[in-house]
Amino acid sequence: MVEEPKERLHKIPPVRGSIKRKIFRMLYEELKLALKWSTRCLREIILVNIQRDISRSSSKIYCVL
Repeated sequence: MVEEPKERLHKIPPVRGSIKRKIFRMLYEELKLALKWSTRCLREIILVNIQRDISRSSSKIYCVL
């Protein structure tokens, strides 16, 4: 019975990919609202920078304007 919690911890599957997708989806929704005033070019630059940092599993996301 004491070993059960340890086994449960080892059985947790890696969720990095799904977490990254959730973060990106959330950021994309935020950007759509926040950047309505901006040009299409500026939006694409910001999205490219976010995608690049998420794909590197970076804990920080940089939006270079």
